[in-house]
Amino acid sequence: MGRGRSVVALADPGDADLLVLASPANPDGRVTPPAQLRALAERMTVVVDEAYADPAPGLCGEASDRLIVLRSFGKFYGLPGVRLGFVIAGARVAEALRHLLGDWPVSMPAIAIGTAAYRDAAWRGEQVERIETVGSLLDLALSPCERIGAAPLFRLIGTPDAHALFRHLCNHAILTRPFADRSDRLRIGLPSDGAALARLTHALAEYSR
Repeated sequence: MGRGRSVVALADPGDADLLVLASPANPDGRVTPPAQLRALAERMTVVVDEAYADPAPGLCGEASDRLIVLRSFGKFYGLPGVRLGFVIAGARVAEALRHLLGDWPVSMPAIAIGTAAYRDAAWRGEQVERIETVGSLLDLALSPCERIGAAPLFRLIGTPDAHALFRHLCNHAILTRPFADRSDRLRIGLPSDGAALARLTHALAEYSR
Protein backbone atom coordinates (compact mmCIF):
# COMPACT_ATOMS: atom_id res chain seq x y z
CA MET A 1 0.00 0.00 0.00
CA GLY A 2 2.99 2.33 0.12
CA ARG A 3 5.25 3.66 2.80
CA GLY A 4 3.45 4.67 5.96
CA ARG A 5 -0.09 4.16 4.73
CA SER A 6 -2.57 2.65 7.13
CA VAL A 7 -5.33 0.33 5.94
CA VAL A 8 -8.51 0.86 7.94
CA ALA A 9 -11.84 -0.91 7.40
CA LEU A 10 -14.99 1.22 7.21
CA ALA A 11 -17.86 0.93 9.63
CA ASP A 12 -20.76 -0.83 7.91
CA PRO A 13 -22.86 1.87 6.14
CA GLY A 14 -26.04 -0.14 6.71
CA ASP A 15 -28.83 0.15 4.15
CA ALA A 16 -27.40 3.18 2.29
CA ASP A 17 -27.63 3.02 -1.48
CA LEU A 18 -24.64 5.31 -2.18
CA LEU A 19 -21.19 5.51 -0.57
CA VAL A 20 -18.66 8.21 -1.54
CA LEU A 21 -15.17 8.17 -0.02
CA ALA A 22 -11.51 8.94 -0.69
CA SER A 23 -8.89 6.21 -0.56
CA PRO A 24 -6.17 7.21 0.24
CA ALA A 25 -7.94 9.80 2.34
CA ASN A 26 -6.71 13.36 2.60
CA PRO A 27 -5.05 14.42 4.86
CA ASP A 28 -4.25 11.22 6.81
CA GLY A 29 -3.57 8.82 3.91
CA ARG A 30 -5.97 6.19 5.26
CA VAL A 31 -6.69 3.43 2.74
CA THR A 32 -9.95 1.46 2.79
CA PRO A 33 -9.37 -2.25 2.04
CA PRO A 34 -10.20 -2.90 -1.64
CA ALA A 35 -11.91 -6.18 -0.70
CA GLN A 36 -14.34 -4.28 1.53
CA LEU A 37 -15.13 -1.80 -1.26
CA ARG A 38 -15.78 -4.65 -3.69
CA ALA A 39 -18.14 -6.29 -1.21
CA LEU A 40 -19.99 -3.03 -0.56
CA ALA A 41 -20.42 -2.53 -4.33
CA GLU A 42 -22.52 -5.68 -4.33
CA ARG A 43 -25.06 -3.87 -2.13
CA MET A 44 -24.83 -0.22 -3.20
CA THR A 45 -23.12 2.19 -5.57
CA VAL A 46 -19.59 2.96 -4.33
CA VAL A 47 -17.69 6.03 -5.61
CA VAL A 48 -13.98 5.96 -4.67
CA ASP A 49 -11.86 9.09 -5.07
CA GLU A 50 -8.33 7.80 -5.76
CA ALA A 51 -6.76 11.19 -6.47
CA TYR A 52 -3.81 10.33 -4.21
CA ALA A 53 -3.52 6.66 -5.19
CA ASP A 54 -0.75 7.07 -7.78
CA PRO A 55 1.54 5.36 -8.45
CA ALA A 56 -0.58 2.37 -7.28
CA PRO A 57 -3.18 1.07 -9.78
CA GLY A 58 -5.92 1.04 -7.16
CA LEU A 59 -9.32 -0.17 -8.31
CA CYS A 60 -9.20 1.20 -11.87
CA GLY A 61 -9.20 -2.26 -13.44
CA GLU A 62 -12.27 -3.30 -11.44
CA ALA A 63 -14.52 -0.30 -12.09
CA SER A 64 -18.15 -0.97 -13.01
CA ASP A 65 -21.56 0.69 -12.85
CA ARG A 66 -21.57 -0.05 -9.10
CA LEU A 67 -17.87 0.60 -8.34
CA ILE A 68 -16.95 3.99 -9.78
CA VAL A 69 -13.37 5.26 -9.52
CA LEU A 70 -12.17 8.88 -9.76
CA ARG A 71 -8.54 9.58 -10.65
CA SER A 72 -6.53 12.80 -10.88
CA PHE A 73 -3.73 13.70 -13.29
CA GLY A 74 -2.29 16.73 -11.52
CA LYS A 75 -1.17 15.19 -8.20
CA PHE A 76 1.32 12.61 -9.49
CA TYR A 77 2.48 14.70 -12.45
CA GLY A 78 2.75 17.91 -10.44
CA LEU A 79 0.52 19.87 -12.85
CA PRO A 80 -2.66 20.77 -10.93
CA GLY A 81 -3.35 23.73 -13.21
CA VAL A 82 -4.05 21.38 -16.13
CA ARG A 83 -7.39 20.49 -14.49
CA LEU A 84 -7.51 16.95 -15.84
CA GLY A 85 -9.23 14.02 -14.16
CA PHE A 86 -11.05 10.81 -15.01
CA VAL A 87 -14.10 8.77 -14.11
CA ILE A 88 -13.61 5.04 -14.59
CA ALA A 89 -16.96 3.25 -14.60
CA GLY A 90 -19.13 0.76 -16.43
CA ALA A 91 -20.51 1.55 -19.89
CA ARG A 92 -23.95 2.68 -18.64
CA VAL A 93 -22.60 5.19 -16.11
CA ALA A 94 -19.86 6.38 -18.46
CA GLU A 95 -22.36 7.12 -21.23
CA ALA A 96 -24.65 9.00 -18.85
CA LEU A 97 -21.74 11.13 -17.64
CA ARG A 98 -20.63 11.89 -21.21
CA HIS A 99 -24.12 13.20 -21.91
CA LEU A 100 -24.12 15.37 -18.77
CA LEU A 101 -20.63 16.80 -19.40
CA GLY A 102 -21.32 17.78 -22.99
CA ASP A 103 -18.96 17.95 -25.95
CA TRP A 104 -16.04 19.84 -24.39
CA PRO A 105 -15.44 18.58 -20.84
CA VAL A 106 -11.63 18.92 -21.14
CA SER A 107 -9.57 21.66 -22.80
CA MET A 108 -7.32 20.92 -25.77
CA PRO A 109 -4.14 21.92 -23.85
CA ALA A 110 -5.11 19.48 -21.07
CA ILE A 111 -5.64 16.70 -23.63
CA ALA A 112 -2.27 17.39 -25.29
CA ILE A 113 -0.35 17.61 -22.02
CA GLY A 114 -2.04 14.56 -20.52
CA THR A 115 -1.51 12.45 -23.64
CA ALA A 116 2.20 13.30 -23.78
CA ALA A 117 2.65 12.64 -20.07
CA TYR A 118 0.88 9.28 -20.04
CA ARG A 119 2.93 8.12 -23.03
CA ASP A 120 6.20 8.87 -21.22
CA ALA A 121 6.67 5.58 -19.37
CA ALA A 122 10.33 6.35 -18.61
CA TRP A 123 9.44 9.56 -16.78
CA ARG A 124 6.73 7.78 -14.84
CA GLY A 125 9.22 5.16 -13.68
CA GLU A 126 11.65 7.87 -12.61
CA GLN A 127 8.88 9.67 -10.73
CA VAL A 128 7.96 6.49 -8.86
CA GLU A 129 11.58 6.09 -7.76
CA ARG A 130 11.85 9.77 -6.81
CA ILE A 131 8.70 9.60 -4.66
CA GLU A 132 10.07 6.58 -2.81
CA THR A 133 13.54 8.08 -2.32
CA VAL A 134 12.44 11.57 -1.33
CA GLY A 135 9.68 10.11 0.83
CA SER A 136 12.25 8.14 2.83
CA LEU A 137 14.36 11.27 3.29
CA LEU A 138 11.27 13.25 4.31
CA ASP A 139 10.42 10.62 6.92
CA LEU A 140 13.94 10.99 8.28
CA ALA A 141 13.63 14.79 8.42
CA LEU A 142 10.29 14.45 10.23
CA SER A 143 11.49 11.78 12.66
CA PRO A 144 11.40 14.19 15.67
CA CYS A 145 7.69 14.82 14.94
CA GLU A 146 4.68 12.64 15.66
CA ARG A 147 3.50 11.18 12.37
CA ILE A 148 -0.29 10.82 12.25
CA GLY A 149 -0.70 9.60 8.68
CA ALA A 150 0.93 9.34 5.28
CA ALA A 151 0.43 8.90 1.55
CA PRO A 152 3.13 8.82 -1.15
CA LEU A 153 2.82 12.57 -1.81
CA PHE A 154 2.36 13.91 1.73
CA ARG A 155 2.76 13.31 5.46
CA LEU A 156 0.47 14.40 8.31
CA ILE A 157 2.22 15.28 11.56
CA GLY A 158 1.06 16.18 15.03
CA THR A 159 2.65 19.12 16.84
CA PRO A 160 1.42 21.21 19.82
CA ASP A 161 1.11 24.47 17.84
CA ALA A 162 0.88 23.60 14.16
CA HIS A 163 -0.10 27.14 13.21
CA ALA A 164 3.13 28.49 14.71
CA LEU A 165 5.14 25.89 12.79
CA PHE A 166 3.17 26.77 9.64
CA ARG A 167 4.16 30.44 9.98
CA HIS A 168 7.78 29.52 10.71
CA LEU A 169 7.98 27.35 7.58
CA CYS A 170 6.36 30.09 5.49
CA ASN A 171 9.24 32.36 6.51
CA HIS A 172 11.52 29.78 4.89
CA ALA A 173 9.45 29.73 1.67
CA ILE A 174 7.88 26.37 2.59
CA LEU A 175 4.10 26.14 2.23
CA THR A 176 2.32 23.47 4.24
CA ARG A 177 -1.35 22.89 5.07
CA PRO A 178 -2.70 23.83 8.52
CA PHE A 179 -6.26 23.08 9.67
CA ALA A 180 -8.59 25.62 11.22
CA ASP A 181 -10.27 23.00 13.39
CA ARG A 182 -7.11 21.12 14.41
CA SER A 183 -4.35 23.39 15.70
CA ASP A 184 -2.20 20.33 16.39
CA ARG A 185 -2.07 18.97 12.82
CA LEU A 186 0.02 19.96 9.81
CA ARG A 187 0.18 18.33 6.37
CA ILE A 188 3.56 18.47 4.65
CA GLY A 189 3.89 17.71 0.94
CA LEU A 190 6.75 15.83 -0.65
CA PRO A 191 9.65 18.24 -1.35
CA SER A 192 10.27 18.87 -5.04
CA ASP A 193 14.02 18.28 -4.93
CA GLY A 194 17.09 17.97 -2.70
CA ALA A 195 17.35 21.72 -2.16
CA ALA A 196 13.75 21.94 -0.96
CA LEU A 197 14.28 18.99 1.37
CA ALA A 198 17.44 20.59 2.79
CA ARG A 199 15.53 23.84 3.37
CA LEU A 200 12.79 21.95 5.21
CA THR A 201 15.28 20.03 7.33
CA HIS A 202 17.07 23.25 8.30
CA ALA A 203 13.80 25.04 9.10
CA LEU A 204 12.57 22.20 11.31
CA ALA A 205 15.89 22.09 13.18
CA GLU A 206 15.77 25.85 13.70
CA TYR A 207 12.18 25.66 14.96
CA SER A 208 12.99 22.97 17.50
CA ARG A 209 15.82 24.96 19.07
